[in-house]
Amino acid sequence: MNISKFRYLILSGALLALIASCSSNATVETTIEEPEVEETTDSKIQPSKVTMALTPISNQMMFDDAKLLMMDYEGSTFKFKYSGETYRLGDQTEDKVAEICANSGKGNHIHLIVDNGPYSAIYEPNFQKEIPDGEHEVVAFLGRSYHMSIKQPEAVQALKATFEGGMMKSRKKITEPRLIYSRPKGTYAGDDAKNILVDFYALNAEIGTEKGQYTVQAQINEKTMTMREWKPFILTGLPMGEHTLTLTLLDSEGKKADIPFNPVSRTFTLMQEPETN
Repeated sequence: MNISKFRYLILSGALLALIASCSSNATVETTIEEPEVEETTDSKIQPSKVTMALTPISNQMMFDDAKLLMMDYEGSTFKFKYSGETYRLGDQTEDKVAEICANSGKGNHIHLIVDNGPYSAIYEPNFQKEIPDGEHEVVAFLGRSYHMSIKQPEAVQALKATFEGGMMKSRKKITEPRLIYSRPKGTYAGDDAKNILVDFYALNAEIGTEKGQYTVQAQINEKTMTMREWKPFILTGLPMGEHTLTLTLLDSEGKKADIPFNPVSRTFTLMQEPETN
């Protein structure tokens, strides 16, 4: 075995060990083809296949007392109230997951999602955002500095609301099931491209394998995996470039749930190095 290939195997093993230390659950794996990698020397590494793994993680800081108490909108500005002894907007979440995921230097934030579109990250209680007149579904939940949602009923606000002239004219709590897409999003470069957080918010939908429960189908490019528990996942083994993730909420019979914004897709990009201006 040449030295380059030996180093490749050692680094791959170390990365998998680090992710495994964040999980107490089985990993869902699939395999994608990858072209041969040419080296600048006479030797050649030829990894004909790359294992793409979706691994649940479970040792994140829980912030059990964190609550999103209110979401209002007036003067084209969202206004939030939240509480929690340990949770603060702008603080860094200090746990082992933060060491392996893309992390915001601005700290903990609220994810604000309108009609299941890409979220806005909110680091302060007031946030200006223009909402077109009409009826919209607006979901907001507390998140950690590395973009992972806090998954408890008190940490979310979900409304079906009518907007007009920069004001929220009427509102009604969303009580039907929804699958709210959160991560991945945007561009990941350098170390941030190694471990990709896959996170969603299961609103009014219990994820599991029992009768009446839902599952979530994740399709990454042309490969499909099923998530049978509501946990965040780490996605590894993707080559550099553009990828599309589609999440679909499935009912207990494995059929696509008949709800708005289902399925939902996002395209994201992995890069070896950050772009330079």
